[in-house]
Amino acid sequence: MLLASISTLNANDIHWITFVDTTDKDVGEIDKNTRQILYGRWINIINAALLPRGYNAQVHDYAGLKTTPENCKDIVENLRCKSNDIVVFYYIGHGARSTADKSRYPQMALAQHYENKCIPLEWVHKELKKKNARLVITIGMCCNSYAEGLSAKEKVAFSVNQGHSFVAMDAVSNIQQLFLENKGDIIISSSDKGQASWGGYIQGVGLMDCFSYSLMNIFNREVGKTYKADWESIFTDVQTAVNNETLAASRQPGSRVTQQTPVFDINLNDATPPGITPPIGTPPTPPSPNTKDIKDVIKNNVAQSLDGIISSDLSRAQRENLAKVLQEKYFSGNAIVRILGQDVDVVIDKQSASDYFGNISFITRSKPIKIAVVDCELDSYKKIKSLIVREIYKK
Repeated sequence: MLLASISTLNANDIHWITFVDTTDKDVGEIDKNTRQILYGRWINIINAALLPRGYNAQVHDYAGLKTTPENCKDIVENLRCKSNDIVVFYYIGHGARSTADKSRYPQMALAQHYENKCIPLEWVHKELKKKNARLVITIGMCCNSYAEGLSAKEKVAFSVNQGHSFVAMDAVSNIQQLFLENKGDIIISSSDKGQASWGGYIQGVGLMDCFSYSLMNIFNREVGKTYKADWESIFTDVQTAVNNETLAASRQPGSRVTQQTPVFDINLNDATPPGITPPIGTPPTPPSPNTKDIKDVIKNNVAQSLDGIISSDLSRAQRENLAKVLQEKYFSGNAIVRILGQDVDVVIDKQSASDYFGNISFITRSKPIKIAVVDCELDSYKKIKSLIVREIYKK
């Protein structure tokens, strides 16, 4: 029964379909940077949070010359989903609308200039909803302004990696709740009818569009809080942030920016996460009041042991013995260690605990001067099953 349960949990996928026009001479550099941040600070974080719940990431990434209407039509029409799968479509590029369009959402240009090949964002959303996935989210980051010569469309008018990213343990449950305790669909456009979508240089981030920055920033802020996050609040805050930011920018002397207000429709119902069916009448088990204290003690003890394992004052045999004792005392048999970059919150390597401790106790050159314990996750026996560290080297 246990094996059958695990097999069921591992049968689900989150499908990412991203189309990013990175070759455009006007906004290509902005979109190129946005794509990197989109994966590093949003997609990979969500993937990391859903993986323990049996969700594998299926990434369909279209950029550069692959950003074509034909590829968009092909992946949208031929995507195959199971009932508990999740689908997220994200477009970044040029867009527009016809004066005769009935939809509030734009048409996507998809890196080409033939109006008959533009694809309506709402058509994508309707097609993806037909897949009967658990949750469908369709996002269009493009202008929604009126374009002369563009005909109205309700459908297509032509024929035809999962990475690693650091996610704080406290945010995992909120991300899981957002994606697994909701059923239905969401569609959002970065701008309302007749509006342009703007981007530029953002301090500490670089070139990026205003909408994507606000979405990722607010999403990560909300899931990091102690109370439950919800999609309505997240997108409402994104709507307000983009509206206020572009309104302020439009008032600057000589500015070309005009006010931009994202629009969205949310159709969700509460749902039980797949693979979890609590017996009727069984109350949830309350968390142990001492779990946080135990976790802090373990983190401190591990940090002190790591100082010894990389110490130049101990012999290699002493360091190896210390690593062995540490692993046996505090770590589960299949524990994983994730290593963050020195200056970024991105996982650059992942190893089993036995391999990691073996490596750091053996090396004598190019050792880190400090290994900081960032976070850990304990199993039911109060053993570490996941450890996140940051290796610090002399610059």
